Amino acid sequence: MAQSYSTAILNKHLAPEISSFTVFEAPDISEQHKEAPYWIANHFLNSVFRSTYKNKFRQYAVNQLYRAQVAFTDYHEARIYTGNYLKSGRPDMPAIQAYFRAIIH
Repeated sequence: MAQSYSTAILNKHLAPEISSFTVFEAPDISEQHKEAPYWIANHFLNSVFRSTYKNKFRQYAVNQLYRAQVAFTDYHEARIYTGNYLKSGRPDMPAIQAYFRAIIH
């Protein structure tokens, strides 16, 4: 029989209210933004073959696209790892490694 833990131990030593975390909602938005993995590359190609921002505005545009692409990627990885956490554990026996993989993102 697998070891189980009390909710008090889990909530105190792992994360507050972790024992009640059994469902999450984070919609998959990749279908709405199919070009998201390519935002930076597309910007580069558009800058080479079309018009481009000048001076600091070019740097600002690249920086904003980079940040958006990273946030988009982290969001989807967090969705995946959080789903894995909930599938591989139980409220009285959470999958601790899967939990920490999820909170990284």
